Amino acid sequence: YSPQKNGTVERKDQQPLRSAGAFLSTSGLLIQFRGHAILMATYITNMLPTKALEWKSPYKKFFDKEPS
Repeated sequence: YSPQKNGTVERKDQQPLRSAGAFLSTSGLLIQFRGHAILMATYITNMLPTKALEWKSPYKKFFDKEPS
């Protein structure tokens, strides 16, 4: 554990919430859809490749197959 790692995790945890807020504000949907927006933001994050995983998606690393 280190304070530097804690900051990284905190930023990573906030990403789906910020994305969900952006989805809701740009789409004009009501706040009742916040849960669905968070799920969608998490889904998108898991499908995109990241540098930390050698440009593979978390989905690919976990399931060992390309996302569809």
